[in-house]
Amino acid sequence: MPKRSTQTYSSEDAPQTDEDVITVYYCKYSGDPVLITDAVLGNLPKRRTDGARVLDTEKYTVRLKAQPEVKAKLIKREGGKLEKQYRYLMGDLPVCYKSEPEGKYLYLIDGALSAFNFGNTAGEGGETPVPPCIQQTASGMIQIAIDVEDKARTKAVSKITADEVGVALTLPVGQCDDELLEFLGKVLHLRLPQMSLLRGWSTRSKLLMVQGLSATQVYERLHKSMEENRKRIERLVNLHSADNKWLNKPEVEKLESIDPELAKQEIRAKDDMDAYDKFRVKGGAAQHRDPFAQKESGPTNIYKTQSKTAGSNWNDTKI
Repeated sequence: MPKRSTQTYSSEDAPQTDEDVITVYYCKYSGDPVLITDAVLGNLPKRRTDGARVLDTEKYTVRLKAQPEVKAKLIKREGGKLEKQYRYLMGDLPVCYKSEPEGKYLYLIDGALSAFNFGNTAGEGGETPVPPCIQQTASGMIQIAIDVEDKARTKAVSKITADEVGVALTLPVGQCDDELLEFLGKVLHLRLPQMSLLRGWSTRSKLLMVQGLSATQVYERLHKSMEENRKRIERLVNLHSADNKWLNKPEVEKLESIDPELAKQEIRAKDDMDAYDKFRVKGGAAQHRDPFAQKESGPTNIYKTQSKTAGSNWNDTKI
């Protein structure tokens, strides 16, 4: 009789399935880790009221880093009904809530979490992890999903999430295509023929097609520009803190430090003399045309008087 062998698996050497995978979810705006769970958020049921994902903390493994808010929030729903929420915050931003302090259901606010971390940590093999919003197409070009923030004060890469790259532009969203291509061309070090812009799935979304770079290179250059913008904002916040209230002029807001008195002198230097005084001191109309002409004499208030005959006899000092 042939020998039979039986192969068994213990809990330690059993192969992992998709249900055993633990995923870390990050705050979509700050990039800080918020939730560790073995649940797939995309498969969780949704609330009809606000679209929040419902996570059963007794069914799934859940570890939450967000801090609970001290007081409950009352939300007024349709029909005048009041809903009490015990929120969990990352900084000042709510990411999830419960209907009861010790309730088993955790409601994850729609759009608050992402499975991608856009921090500086490297992936396997030392390579930078590329978010899903930057993908390589079958033709070899790189596709970038962009969310436009129009009418901003300055152009900048404001955020990078799993879904999109946020770009702030100064023009309205309907007129910003050329500005977007020019700005991202400088950020990515590309020429205009290497880029093309397509319509996205909404008014504010765009699809940028790039050739000549890999997905990793595109992400690294966008991330570098985003970090530079964050440092610039932090520097401006520090300059405009309580110790630097005097610094409120755009001419000097980019400087690291400056003497207050010197700043006032530099700002007001342009306003020492008005246009009329400059014209009069220079020598009148003749010298304005010819810088080497003789200084003309005449009434100093020629342009300010209401007399109809003023200036008719410009070179006569006696009238």
